[in-house]
Amino acid sequence: MKKYILIAAVAFIALSACKKDYTCECTNTETSGGNTNVSVHTNTLKEVSKKTVKSSTQCVSYTDSYTAPNGDVGTYSRVCVIK
Repeated sequence: MKKYILIAAVAFIALSACKKDYTCECTNTETSGGNTNVSVHTNTLKEVSKKTVKSSTQCVSYTDSYTAPNGDVGTYSRVCVIK
């Protein structure tokens, strides 16, 4: 019985230690018609696991392209880093 209590206590400590605050910093870059705009945004996710941060929509990197109404082709990229 003591073994089970010890194992449960260790498991509880291990699981609770994995949850903490993470900051996701995303750099957004938009290029269109020869102009480039860069902005940086940060999001803080509190008391979560790193796995949750990686799957969060607030911390996803991606690249997209589009055609503006005037015919210019533009690109938009978002690069996110977990800190």
